[in-house]
Amino acid sequence: MGNLDTLFRASTAGIDHRAEEVSIFNGLVEENLFDARKAPRELLVELIHCIGLHFQEGVNLEELEQFSFQAADGVFYKEDKLMLVYSGGEAAAKRASSSIKKAHEHYCINYFLESKSKKTKFYDLMIHEHSHPALPPGSYYAAPFGLGVSEDGQRKDVYFVHKNLPEVARFFSLPEPSVAELSFIDQDHSVEKVFGLSYEATTLQPVKLKRYFYPADPYLKSILYDEVNHHDS
Repeated sequence: MGNLDTLFRASTAGIDHRAEEVSIFNGLVEENLFDARKAPRELLVELIHCIGLHFQEGVNLEELEQFSFQAADGVFYKEDKLMLVYSGGEAAAKRASSSIKKAHEHYCINYFLESKSKKTKFYDLMIHEHSHPALPPGSYYAAPFGLGVSEDGQRKDVYFVHKNLPEVARFFSLPEPSVAELSFIDQDHSVEKVFGLSYEATTLQPVKLKRYFYPADPYLKSILYDEVNHHDS
């Protein structure tokens, strides 16, 4: 477990510029998400080893798209977890008898190390089929991401784009999802930023605000327009 512990501590120590996507929550780096085809070999080897050791199953490398080592956040995740993002979301949603209307091609499986439990999360491209909290004026959906739906349907995540990070945090009365390394971007209100808002599905109560950063494209010059359709939310 020593090497794994080191990976979890490193996962929140700061931005890993080898990552494809970095999520930031409450003034800390929450997760460095790696492209499975470009990730450092030692990380992929450790992932495969951990899944086999703790869950007695293999990793489908043909369908594995991304992965991360994510430390507990004290909000939704009370224990460290591995997250694997797979292709084949539509078929997986059907197998799970999910209520998703139109599944994204990707879905994720969270592996919780202490309880040895697993939870699947799907992304519904039919965003308007889901109720969610009002978004700050000037927001628009990060539409191709879909809307995240937990396996039990109790938690959902809406993804959107906005330029003013402090304004977004004030709107939801939640901590700013920023770190010192990104202050030069976060203080620039001409730069668009991608956010994820987690909320309770029944009450629509906002619970957690994350911001996503892309080390290869810090100012979202290409990723945003490759990945995101502009739709008014």
